[in-house]
This record gives sequence, C-alpha cells and structure tokens, in this order.
Amino acid sequence: MSSQLSASISLSKRLAAEPLTSTVGNVNIIGISDNNREPVCYLPYLFEFTNKYRPNNAIGQYEGLAAILLAMEHLNTGNGIIVPELDGIDQRCPLKFTTKAFDTGGQQRMGIDHAMALTDRNRSRTRKLLPSAILGAASSSVSIPTSIISGLRGFPQISPISTSSILDDKSQFKLFGRTIPNDDGTAVPLVEKLTSWNVEHIAVLHIDNTYGNAFATAISLEAQRGNTPGLDVETVDIAPDADDRKISFAIQRLKETKFTYFFAVVLSDELVDRIMTEAYNQGIAGTGRHTWLFSDGIGTTVIGEICQISGLPFDSQQRTTYKINFLWSQTVTFQLVRRWRGRIGEQVRPSHRH
Repeated sequence: MSSQLSASISLSKRLAAEPLTSTVGNVNIIGISDNNREPVCYLPYLFEFTNKYRPNNAIGQYEGLAAILLAMEHLNTGNGIIVPELDGIDQRCPLKFTTKAFDTGGQQRMGIDHAMALTDRNRSRTRKLLPSAILGAASSSVSIPTSIISGLRGFPQISPISTSSILDDKSQFKLFGRTIPNDDGTAVPLVEKLTSWNVEHIAVLHIDNTYGNAFATAISLEAQRGNTPGLDVETVDIAPDADDRKISFAIQRLKETKFTYFFAVVLSDELVDRIMTEAYNQGIAGTGRHTWLFSDGIGTTVIGEICQISGLPFDSQQRTTYKINFLWSQTVTFQLVRRWRGRIGEQVRPSHRH
C-alpha cells in the first residue's frame, strides 16, 4: 500500500520536520514562510485495535484504517478513480488531510484518556496538531463518554459503528454523528429479511452490554410492529467474557426454545468459535435444520477460517453460513462465510415456515 500513499507519507514527513505554527478554528497551519504554509485537517482515529491486550480485528479495525488512509490519499492528490468528484480537487482546495490511530482497547478509561488529550486546546502551544474532528469510537460504551468530552470542547466526533440509540440525544451529544443507523434502524432489515423467508420464530443470543442489549431489544420491538405479524422473538444474554460453563448454559436455553433460527449478536471471534462449537455439540448447529446468522460484530478473521471439533475437520464444500452486514441505507447484504466448514450454520433458503 505504501506505493499508493506517497502523498500521505510525504505529508507525515513534512509534519515531523515542520511542526504546527498556528490554528484557524480546528484547522492546523503548517509551514514557516508565507508562501509555504498549508492548512491541514487532522482526523485522529479512535478504535478498538486490541481486546484484553490481544490483537483485535472484529469489524474493520485495520481495514477501516486502511480505507481512511486511502481516502485521505485521494483527497490529497485529487484522485477521482473511486469518487469522480475528487478528480483534481487538490488543485481547487489547498486543504490536506492526515490521521493517527489510537487504541481504546474497548475500554472507556482508555477512550476518555485519548479524548481528553486530543481535545486539549493547549496542544497547539506544544506544536501538536489539533483535531478538526475525531473519527470513532467503535463500541457505543466508548463513544458515549468520549463524544460528551469532544462535544463540550467543540470537536465533532463521527463513529462508523456505534449504534446505541442513546447517542441520538442531541442535548447530550451535540457534535456526535455516525455513518450507520442506530440499533432501532439496524433491526429493520433483519426482521424484513426473516419475514420474507417466512420465518416465524427466532432466538437472539446477545452479549450482555450496551450494544447487545439494545440490539436485542430493537429486534423484539420491530418484530412486534404491525407490519411484521407472526415473528416470535426469544432473547438469551451471555457475558462478553463468558466461560465454557456459561456458554453451555446459554446454548441450552437456545435449545429449549426448539427454534431452528438463531441470530447471534457478539463481538469476539474467539467467543463465536466457542459458541458454535457448543451449539454443534448440543445438536443445534450442523444438523441440516438449524440456521445461524450473525450481526455486524464478527470480523473478517472469520471468513475462510477452518474449524475443527473433536479433531475432525469438516468438509469445506458441504455447508456455509451467513453473516449479516448492515449498510448505511439500512439494507442487508448477505455474504457466504466459509466457516465451521461443512457442518455448522447451514445455508438454508426457507420456502416454508419454521
């Protein structure tokens, strides 16, 4: 990618050699001489790059950063190959864009520390770039406190994936925005898709946190609306750090519903592995009758992974499972995810009610 990011790399080198000289609002001005000054838009990226001090790539952490860098490169060079309107924009607008990534670890404390430091307007006195806006965070539990801080200090904050409806309150989160529907909105396409499949019953397994609880509630409420009659929703919660005993108990509760459709709202790929292994062991996955779907929380590390249970690898050609991604337009894209190869999470296109 470095060959495609030459302008961004050059800008980073210049920022290191010619530190900030002044600011205009939230825009940084670099350069010593009048004919060499350049406005710079600094957009720091807060995201959960680690989880419990282990690398984490659940939903686009590193892909997201790569996309930001590519977008900035196209803005800085006037490259319109993806967005035609950007063609030649570098000749019409002198503003340049740069970023830096900060790991929140999914923890409020780490996110708050970064937000406090980044939004300190005394940064310019120490020649540090002032954010024009903050990108992130990932989880709503981190975006909620950090966006209060950034908003009070006059900095917009834009999250690509925080979906809590709490963040809709503009009296609290005056400068917060997002490029994804809230939990109420993301439940709409799921329920519509299940209804189009003539599904009558679904059990929702969700992590017991802000994201999981709100999503599960939104699914239940959407299913109760008059335009989706007949969809019965049961919810089962599970701790984000659940041990094997708690996972077994949660799967047992799912099994007791006697449903054949399950929707999992989880964030950790490792937790997905353990959940699906237990589901297989208890006979509600890989049976030819059960369908598992997943929220946007599972990551790209899931795709293409081969899983073994009791040392027996599954035939990679027999079965697939669905992953659901919710797009900004509140439509649903289904991707075949080759996982638990051959047995778990059957691909089912229902033509009758379950």
